[in-house]
Amino acid sequence: MANIYEGMNVRQKLAKARLYFLNQKIKKSGKNMHLEFKYFELEDIVPPAIRIFARVGLTTNIEFTDDKAVMNVFNTDDVNEPPLSFTVPYREVKPIISNHKPHAGFGFFRYISAALSLDDRS
Repeated sequence: MANIYEGMNVRQKLAKARLYFLNQKIKKSGKNMHLEFKYFELEDIVPPAIRIFARVGLTTNIEFTDDKAVMNVFNTDDVNEPPLSFTVPYREVKPIISNHKPHAGFGFFRYISAALSLDDRS
């Protein structure tokens, strides 16, 4: 069976992956009871995204520097094709201390990962 995605470039594959992701109708499992809204947890979006990227022949690499986070999207069928890069500003945030309990600060990393995965303003 031929790979129908093999002849596509990284942008074409990403467009197809986004369409497949939208068609998954992923449900939000996170709940903010205080402000009464639901949100996507990392566990909601990462597993389907990984499966979809594997299906169309994409892989990613995320790097953090002092002032930005960059996700490169690679075409696994053409290792010579330059990656598509997505960049967002980044700075380390000190943990918040509330009621004498330090918060891990992982919410920011969830935000960065989601922003890099879903937004192509580079």
